[in-house]
Amino acid sequence: MENRVIASSYKYGDLGDAKRDLRTPRDELKNARYRLKLYERTGNSEYLVDAANFLMFEFMEMKGHFLATDGNIDSKIV
Repeated sequence: MENRVIASSYKYGDLGDAKRDLRTPRDELKNARYRLKLYERTGNSEYLVDAANFLMFEFMEMKGHFLATDGNIDSKIV
């Protein structure tokens, strides 16, 4: 994952600069969902790495909040 981020910075520029550029708003969750769909369709694990990185970027920005939960949550894994 780290290598992909480093390589992308050379190809596309610094992530921090990209996030500050309001002309091209980024949606990390939308990008992650798209990569997961590509993975499901192709089986190419490269898309899993990309999805994981987009989710990491979303977490790093902390747009939401972090509240630790126990095992008694409504949405169970299926």
